[in-house]
Amino acid sequence: MSAGAIANRYAQALFELAEEFGQTTQYATQFGAFAAAYAESSQLREVIASPVYARTQKLAVVQALAKKLGMSDTAQNGVKQLLVRGRLGQLSEIAQKLSELSDRKQGIVRAVLTTAEAAKPDVLAKIKAGLAAATAKNIEIEARINPDLIGGAIVEIAGVTVDASVRGRLENLERGLNDAASRLNA
Repeated sequence: MSAGAIANRYAQALFELAEEFGQTTQYATQFGAFAAAYAESSQLREVIASPVYARTQKLAVVQALAKKLGMSDTAQNGVKQLLVRGRLGQLSEIAQKLSELSDRKQGIVRAVLTTAEAAKPDVLAKIKAGLAAATAKNIEIEARINPDLIGGAIVEIAGVTVDASVRGRLENLERGLNDAASRLNA
Protein backbone atom coordinates (compact mmCIF):
# COMPACT_ATOMS: atom_id res chain seq x y z
CA MET A 1 0.00 0.00 0.00
CA SER A 2 1.35 3.45 -0.88
CA ALA A 3 2.33 5.99 1.77
CA GLY A 4 -0.46 8.31 0.60
CA ALA A 5 -3.07 5.56 0.93
CA ILE A 6 -1.81 4.73 4.41
CA ALA A 7 -1.96 8.38 5.44
CA ASN A 8 -5.51 8.59 4.08
CA ARG A 9 -6.60 5.53 6.08
CA TYR A 10 -5.13 6.79 9.34
CA ALA A 11 -6.51 10.29 8.79
CA GLN A 12 -9.97 8.88 8.05
CA ALA A 13 -9.91 6.71 11.18
CA LEU A 14 -8.73 9.61 13.36
CA PHE A 15 -11.35 11.89 11.80
CA GLU A 16 -14.14 9.41 12.55
CA LEU A 17 -12.94 9.19 16.12
CA ALA A 18 -12.91 12.97 16.41
CA GLU A 19 -16.43 13.10 14.97
CA GLU A 20 -17.65 10.80 17.73
CA PHE A 21 -16.46 13.38 20.26
CA GLY A 22 -17.59 16.38 18.18
CA GLN A 23 -14.01 17.65 18.02
CA THR A 24 -13.01 17.51 14.35
CA THR A 25 -11.67 21.06 14.21
CA GLN A 26 -9.79 20.84 17.50
CA TYR A 27 -8.41 17.43 16.61
CA ALA A 28 -7.15 18.62 13.22
CA THR A 29 -5.58 21.71 14.81
CA GLN A 30 -3.92 19.67 17.56
CA PHE A 31 -2.54 17.10 15.12
CA GLY A 32 -1.26 19.92 12.93
CA ALA A 33 0.55 21.49 15.89
CA PHE A 34 2.07 18.16 16.90
CA ALA A 35 3.14 17.45 13.30
CA ALA A 36 4.81 20.86 13.07
CA ALA A 37 6.67 20.32 16.35
CA TYR A 38 7.74 16.85 15.22
CA ALA A 39 8.94 18.15 11.86
CA GLU A 40 10.91 20.98 13.49
CA SER A 41 12.75 18.81 16.01
CA SER A 42 15.42 16.59 14.51
CA GLN A 43 16.30 15.54 18.05
CA LEU A 44 12.76 14.26 18.66
CA ARG A 45 12.74 12.37 15.35
CA GLU A 46 16.12 10.80 16.23
CA VAL A 47 14.84 9.62 19.61
CA ILE A 48 11.73 8.10 18.04
CA ALA A 49 13.75 6.36 15.31
CA SER A 50 16.48 5.12 17.64
CA PRO A 51 16.41 1.48 18.73
CA VAL A 52 18.33 2.53 21.88
CA TYR A 53 15.16 3.85 23.52
CA ALA A 54 12.40 1.51 24.65
CA ARG A 55 8.87 2.00 23.38
CA THR A 56 7.77 3.13 26.86
CA GLN A 57 10.40 5.88 26.81
CA LYS A 58 9.31 6.99 23.34
CA LEU A 59 5.67 7.00 24.44
CA ALA A 60 6.59 9.13 27.46
CA VAL A 61 8.39 11.65 25.21
CA VAL A 62 5.46 11.80 22.80
CA GLN A 63 2.96 12.18 25.64
CA ALA A 64 5.01 14.95 27.27
CA LEU A 65 5.11 16.90 24.00
CA ALA A 66 1.40 16.31 23.40
CA LYS A 67 0.55 17.59 26.87
CA LYS A 68 2.81 20.60 26.41
CA LEU A 69 0.93 21.40 23.20
CA GLY A 70 -2.40 21.11 25.04
CA MET A 71 -3.68 18.12 23.09
CA SER A 72 -6.83 16.42 24.31
CA ASP A 73 -6.51 12.92 25.76
CA THR A 74 -8.16 11.49 22.66
CA ALA A 75 -5.72 13.26 20.34
CA GLN A 76 -2.80 12.16 22.53
CA ASN A 77 -3.98 8.57 22.22
CA GLY A 78 -4.13 8.98 18.45
CA VAL A 79 -0.52 10.17 18.31
CA LYS A 80 0.55 7.34 20.62
CA GLN A 81 -1.11 4.83 18.30
CA LEU A 82 0.82 6.27 15.36
CA LEU A 83 4.03 5.77 17.34
CA VAL A 84 3.14 2.20 18.32
CA ARG A 85 2.29 1.35 14.71
CA GLY A 86 5.46 2.98 13.37
CA ARG A 87 3.61 5.72 11.46
CA LEU A 88 5.01 8.92 13.00
CA GLY A 89 7.13 9.32 9.89
CA GLN A 90 3.88 9.97 8.02
CA LEU A 91 2.54 12.35 10.65
CA SER A 92 2.65 15.47 8.46
CA GLU A 93 0.68 13.73 5.68
CA ILE A 94 -1.83 12.37 8.17
CA ALA A 95 -2.25 15.79 9.81
CA GLN A 96 -2.73 17.42 6.40
CA LYS A 97 -5.38 14.87 5.38
CA LEU A 98 -7.08 15.26 8.76
CA SER A 99 -7.19 19.03 8.24
CA GLU A 100 -8.67 18.56 4.77
CA LEU A 101 -11.38 16.25 6.14
CA SER A 102 -12.20 18.76 8.87
CA ASP A 103 -12.37 21.60 6.34
CA ARG A 104 -14.62 19.57 4.04
CA LYS A 105 -17.00 18.83 6.92
CA GLN A 106 -17.23 22.55 7.67
CA GLY A 107 -17.60 23.57 4.00
CA ILE A 108 -14.25 25.38 4.03
CA VAL A 109 -12.04 25.68 0.98
CA ARG A 110 -8.52 27.00 1.40
CA ALA A 111 -7.02 29.33 -1.15
CA VAL A 112 -3.53 30.78 -1.49
CA LEU A 113 -3.20 34.32 -2.76
CA THR A 114 0.29 35.34 -3.81
CA THR A 115 0.99 39.01 -4.56
CA ALA A 116 4.09 41.11 -5.13
CA GLU A 117 3.44 43.04 -1.93
CA ALA A 118 1.10 42.64 1.01
CA ALA A 119 -2.53 42.74 -0.11
CA LYS A 120 -4.70 45.30 1.64
CA PRO A 121 -7.50 44.00 3.85
CA ASP A 122 -10.23 45.36 1.55
CA VAL A 123 -8.63 43.61 -1.45
CA LEU A 124 -8.43 40.34 0.50
CA ALA A 125 -12.08 40.71 1.49
CA LYS A 126 -13.14 41.27 -2.14
CA ILE A 127 -11.15 38.27 -3.37
CA LYS A 128 -12.54 36.12 -0.57
CA ALA A 129 -16.10 37.22 -1.38
CA GLY A 130 -15.59 36.54 -5.09
CA LEU A 131 -14.18 33.08 -4.44
CA ALA A 132 -16.98 32.31 -1.98
CA ALA A 133 -19.58 33.35 -4.55
CA ALA A 134 -17.92 31.24 -7.26
CA THR A 135 -17.56 28.11 -5.10
CA ALA A 136 -20.53 28.42 -2.74
CA LYS A 137 -18.09 27.54 0.07
CA ASN A 138 -16.52 29.32 3.02
CA ILE A 139 -13.11 30.51 1.90
CA GLU A 140 -9.98 30.77 4.03
CA ILE A 141 -7.21 32.71 2.33
CA GLU A 142 -3.53 32.34 3.04
CA ALA A 143 -1.78 35.46 1.78
CA ARG A 144 1.79 35.15 0.54
CA ILE A 145 4.22 37.67 -0.84
CA ASN A 146 6.52 37.10 -3.81
CA PRO A 147 8.18 40.30 -5.09
CA ASP A 148 9.19 38.46 -8.30
CA LEU A 149 5.57 38.71 -9.48
CA ILE A 150 6.11 42.44 -10.16
CA GLY A 151 2.35 43.05 -9.82
CA GLY A 152 -1.01 41.32 -10.03
CA ALA A 153 -1.73 38.08 -8.22
CA ILE A 154 -1.76 34.30 -8.38
CA VAL A 155 -4.67 32.47 -6.78
CA GLU A 156 -4.53 28.74 -6.04
CA ILE A 157 -7.76 27.06 -5.00
CA ALA A 158 -8.94 23.44 -5.15
CA GLY A 159 -6.01 22.40 -7.33
CA VAL A 160 -6.57 25.22 -9.83
CA THR A 161 -4.08 28.04 -10.31
CA VAL A 162 -5.10 31.35 -11.86
CA ASP A 163 -2.06 33.45 -12.74
CA ALA A 164 -2.97 37.11 -13.20
CA SER A 165 0.50 38.36 -12.31
CA VAL A 166 2.60 40.66 -14.46
CA ARG A 167 5.33 38.02 -14.43
CA GLY A 168 2.85 35.40 -15.66
CA ARG A 169 1.64 37.68 -18.44
CA LEU A 170 5.22 38.41 -19.50
CA GLU A 171 6.03 34.69 -19.54
CA ASN A 172 2.95 34.00 -21.68
CA LEU A 173 3.96 36.80 -24.04
CA GLU A 174 7.49 35.39 -24.27
CA ARG A 175 6.14 31.90 -25.03
CA GLY A 176 3.87 33.33 -27.71
CA LEU A 177 6.72 35.27 -29.30
CA ASN A 178 9.01 32.22 -29.20
CA ASP A 179 6.30 30.08 -30.83
CA ALA A 180 5.77 32.70 -33.54
CA ALA A 181 9.51 33.00 -34.11
CA SER A 182 9.93 29.22 -34.39
CA ARG A 183 7.07 29.05 -36.94
CA LEU A 184 8.64 31.85 -39.00
CA ASN A 185 12.03 30.10 -38.94
CA ALA A 186 10.59 26.73 -39.91
